[in-house]
Amino acid sequence: MATVITNYGDVVYLQMVRGDTYQINVEVEGDSITFDSAYFTVKRVATNPTPLFQKSLGNGIEKVAPNEYMVTVAPEDTAGVSAGTYDCDLQVEIEGDITTLVLGKLNIKQDVTFTTGG
Repeated sequence: MATVITNYGDVVYLQMVRGDTYQINVEVEGDSITFDSAYFTVKRVATNPTPLFQKSLGNGIEKVAPNEYMVTVAPEDTAGVSAGTYDCDLQVEIEGDITTLVLGKLNIKQDVTFTTGG
């Protein structure tokens, strides 16, 4: 299931289950927008220098339409993360301009059914 974000500047509250695949669909207004770089970062708190995990173009962030990108959080990104609410953002660069398209909180819920692999 994907969360769709279309309004720049809105503070978002995202929610997912630990260890699941989670997708965030980001639609950007304009004519065929192309990101030069993009980073979806999740931290315990925004000021912490070390992210819990980070996705980037080609590594979890893909262009899926002329003005649309998909951020995919893989199960292994959150499998070892404690349930809780974390700070997150999506920062992009377009033609030298850096913009934070998404700023908010990611609530990672405790999973009930889990696998230990193998």
